Amino acid sequence: MAMRLARALEGLGLPVVLSVRDQSLADLGLPLLVESEELPRHPLAGVVSALREWPDLILVPCDLPAMPAAGLARLLASPAPAVAWDGTRIHPLVSRIDRRSLPRAASLLQQEGSVTALMTGAARVSLPPAWLENLNHRPAAG
Repeated sequence: MAMRLARALEGLGLPVVLSVRDQSLADLGLPLLVESEELPRHPLAGVVSALREWPDLILVPCDLPAMPAAGLARLLASPAPAVAWDGTRIHPLVSRIDRRSLPRAASLLQQEGSVTALMTGAARVSLPPAWLENLNHRPAAG
């Protein structure tokens, strides 16, 4: 899944870097941004680490099997901060963000706040719910 999304991002002319806690995904052959062990284990740790390295980011978790390049292009076309919206809720880890958000992201990380809080007030980019289906959040069968 990570490679499919990586190819979609590369197709848009974007560099791809995986934000990770360890180097277990190194065999994919993609550049890794290894989060500092000093940072808490939290989704915002990857956001903070990435914003320290790059001024403008498209954030996409690698477990979105139906996200097409068209969805990523919509985020890219929107000025930061922008967040995916399925008509019901935002998807804060599917977003465009820039370095102006670093102080707030770092503060929220220290407070164990949420990525949702970071994306409050961001422009909403409408994407079909099917594109945003996250394999880690599927309801259990049965």
